[in-house]
Amino acid sequence: MWLKSYHTAIRPWGFFLEGPRLRNGPPAPIPVSPRSQAESLLTPVHSASSMSIVPLFSTKPKETPMRAMMRTIMIAMTRATSTAAFLFVVTPPMADAQTKALPAVDIPAAAIQDRLRPRKPGELPNLRVVDAGGHNVGVGVLYRAEGDKQTAALHYKVSEVYHVIKGSAAFVTGGTLVNAKVRETASLEVSKEDGPGSSGTAIQGGVTHQLKAGDVIVIPAGTPHWFSKIDGSISYLVIRVDPSRVVQLQ
Repeated sequence: MWLKSYHTAIRPWGFFLEGPRLRNGPPAPIPVSPRSQAESLLTPVHSASSMSIVPLFSTKPKETPMRAMMRTIMIAMTRATSTAAFLFVVTPPMADAQTKALPAVDIPAAAIQDRLRPRKPGELPNLRVVDAGGHNVGVGVLYRAEGDKQTAALHYKVSEVYHVIKGSAAFVTGGTLVNAKVRETASLEVSKEDGPGSSGTAIQGGVTHQLKAGDVIVIPAGTPHWFSKIDGSISYLVIRVDPSRVVQLQ
């Protein structure tokens, strides 16, 4: 004979409704979905024969002063650990860079003034070529006179910065080399001056710059350049940036 009442049973994993209880046997559990559980919790109990669900424990732990203090300590420890890990990763390379610092190199004004003239036979084109930490930097002084043959040039890997010291000239950049010819690998220009590149007799197209004393012009690697007209003479300091280290140290 079936009973007309239902009873609730609580399991560790949720709520179940007990089905009809047999006279001499255990009740048959009826699983209840989470939504049904929530709806049942909101349903008022009107009589002893009505179904009801009463949880025996709270799903949200009660906040206590001790629990709040432990949470604060754990957050502080996590932040401190993250900061320590960051310092461990960043500090060694910074310290290593300090221990491997390269010496500075100075070039006296007298050495620069001495080059404001035509180059002597056997004289190297650069005053210095130094290791600047991952790339080489060359410093030289060049003198060019009106009437001398001016070769157009293009450097494959070396960029240049000109600072005009004396004189003035028309300087062409960009465009295309005329009668371009690749430089010999063993030439002085490649090994001791400005690395591999091409030379030509002139430039077709391009942009003309009127340079005078005090002016500075930057010539990126791969850009053709040429003095198309010199007014008497021009002397300039040249800084060569060599990221591929194709020019020998000096």
